[in-house]
Amino acid sequence: MDNSQLANSKVKKFFFPLAPIKVITSLKTMLIIALMIALKIVFELISIPIPGFVVNISFGVVIVLMMGWYFGPVYGLVLGFISDTLCYFIHPTGVWFWMYALQEPLIGMIAGIVGSAYRLRKQTTRNIVIDIVIQQIMFTCFVIFCFVGLVLWTPKNQSDDQYWNSQYQAYRWVCCGLLCLFYLVMEVFTFWYMGVNWKNKENSILLFTYVTFLALFVIVLFSLALGPWITAKYLAYINGYTPSNWVNIGFMYYFIPRVIIDCIKTPIIILLSLGIVFVVDPIIDNAKNGIFNRWD
Repeated sequence: MDNSQLANSKVKKFFFPLAPIKVITSLKTMLIIALMIALKIVFELISIPIPGFVVNISFGVVIVLMMGWYFGPVYGLVLGFISDTLCYFIHPTGVWFWMYALQEPLIGMIAGIVGSAYRLRKQTTRNIVIDIVIQQIMFTCFVIFCFVGLVLWTPKNQSDDQYWNSQYQAYRWVCCGLLCLFYLVMEVFTFWYMGVNWKNKENSILLFTYVTFLALFVIVLFSLALGPWITAKYLAYINGYTPSNWVNIGFMYYFIPRVIIDCIKTPIIILLSLGIVFVVDPIIDNAKNGIFNRWD
């Protein structure tokens, strides 16, 4: 195989990591896709509402992450769109809005890119220090982004309403406490896990760094950074105008509950994703080996 063929093979593997398995024509892969979409729908149906807020705790995003991780960015984009559309028709949660509809396809695509980058790094490097540094930067960015939002995003006219002011201050302190606890727990667990696996299981550490990076990146981008802005656009879409108090609504009814939920949900998403990868990776490897070892 010459250099051009090798480069083309790597590009194909990056965008379609299951190759030479043909996803569309393989009965097994189609069954796996159907099962994952069904699990996504079930996870969305059993979401846990948060009293006093308009957001729920749901772990359906784990399935979207895993679809992108294993099937690559192209299929991740398509499967994210299919699963989101089916979930909306089966269990609609409001007026359809195109910005919300784009989130899960993009999450699937990003998961595919990160998953392919992980497999490429696993094959080409033994120095994982740079990967660990990037993961630590992502941890720190998550916490700093939340703190900056809590400090700088001050709702308007809060001093005119004592009830609003007391609620705002109480939730802000709860968020700050949860952020500190989240950072402490995740850092202790991270360095414990790396210490246990440092000598003999570098691939396990590499997997952990990429899964945690993916979960944190998706949450910071879609839940915390774009979420409040998309909420304002959604309100303008259904009302025909942007409400004058959208800053208060976005802060109290989206940003603060999202910080609380994400501090609780993120470690669970990371652990669930790691568990799925540890279980599914040997199955995928066996399937690929079976294709390569065929006599026909």
